[in-house]
Amino acid sequence: LPAVRAQLVVLYFSAAFWKLTTSWFDPKYSCATVLMSELLAGLKPIFPFPISFASLLVLAAPALVAWLEFAVPALLLLRPRWGVLLALVFHQTINLMPTTYAGGFSISMCARMVVFIPGCSSDFWAWMRGTSKPLMPTALPVGLVAIATGVMLVIHKKFDAAGTIFLCFALFYFIVLSVPPVEPPTIASRLSGWVLVPTVVAAALLTYGRVPSVVAGAVLLAVFAPRAPWTGLKAGAVFWAFIYGFVFPVIGFMMMASSTMYGNVKNFGGSNHLLVPTGLLQDVFENQTSPGWLADGFGGGQVRIDSTDSSVLQRLFKETSDQLPEHAKALLAEVNASGRYFEFYAARNYFGREHELQASAIHMGEAIEQDVMAPYVVPVYELRRSLSLACERDGHFTVNVTKMPPSARSLTAWKSHQGPAIRLTWSAKEGKGSWTCYVNGVDKPCSAKDMQLFLQPPPWWLTKFLHPYPAPLLKGNEDGIHCST
Repeated sequence: LPAVRAQLVVLYFSAAFWKLTTSWFDPKYSCATVLMSELLAGLKPIFPFPISFASLLVLAAPALVAWLEFAVPALLLLRPRWGVLLALVFHQTINLMPTTYAGGFSISMCARMVVFIPGCSSDFWAWMRGTSKPLMPTALPVGLVAIATGVMLVIHKKFDAAGTIFLCFALFYFIVLSVPPVEPPTIASRLSGWVLVPTVVAAALLTYGRVPSVVAGAVLLAVFAPRAPWTGLKAGAVFWAFIYGFVFPVIGFMMMASSTMYGNVKNFGGSNHLLVPTGLLQDVFENQTSPGWLADGFGGGQVRIDSTDSSVLQRLFKETSDQLPEHAKALLAEVNASGRYFEFYAARNYFGREHELQASAIHMGEAIEQDVMAPYVVPVYELRRSLSLACERDGHFTVNVTKMPPSARSLTAWKSHQGPAIRLTWSAKEGKGSWTCYVNGVDKPCSAKDMQLFLQPPPWWLTKFLHPYPAPLLKGNEDGIHCST
């Protein structure tokens, strides 16, 4: 259990760490403003906040949510029982969102909270038998879950298995937390109320996102953290959690399915993180296209997809802005946010299972219409991966692309670059297909180097780890990274 607890704390910290980006703290682009507006829209039938107050909450959301995401692992580290309570509140807010409802994610994390409450089963059965005296009336935890159930019913109009299981977990945890711990009190536990102060301060220092403040926050947590013995298993669990949560996005080995979700992270072509770089492997091998297992997967730089009639590439470019509640759109407009919300992760995660994507909370069973695809930039690797998928499913399609120069390191530079236009065309008949490639329309055939750069399938093993987020190039927008599932 100590190894699992330590690993989960590291993973929670890594998710908070990747919120420290310039686009996260910019209300125009931030996922926090999108999600807060969505949450307030869901709560409007019950809590119709004045538009001025709701707008203030939307503007405060980036700092507030980042602080909350740091506070959860800080409390799990310093005062686990309180940390579990705060984690339940955090995940319940996700369950209240009309569009971004993620019950599966919430129960997957909620199920793991048992490791922070040793003896919770004994506490629960002691409560059931009436042999322990609760710290609060039983009606309070039951009432809290009943209120959450009612609010979810008002917002979603129905329940699914994930939401129901989460509420059952929440009732279990609330009852357990209302029962005095089985273990005898210690001096540390008697003084544990004091950890609220370092938790609040440390989370604020970490949220500020500058090197001195982050170091100060980390030192503060280290001073108040319990002195538990380290074992080889615990050290290994923390090491691999650190590699996955922090190192993989920095070196560019993982983008989607890493701890960067909803962080507005610029994963390649320069970093927008306040503290660390991203996409280092893509930078190192940007100009290398020669054979080699690293250059083959991470080389080639970035490419702009200008247009395509491939159904596969179009399905991989999905926007869900129109699925946001009308009140959420109004709040975003009130604070001058872009209101653009993409589902690049969902489009890839559900690829080949569109019926399941249609049934998810994002679409609520409504037919999925293809969005107008804006130009976007991806690493050459992602173009190759997408084209490999398209060749398997489309009989004929064309993709117009422009290679980005190494000097272009921002979205505005990518959008304004005028380079040779490359036209890639795939034609298949009776199970056999071939590529044609021309530069500047049909004037000049592509070189063998370009054919290899764009059309060679990516390494199979890397496709199991690396799925880059596209960077859409939208009219009227500057260098911010828009929110994506």
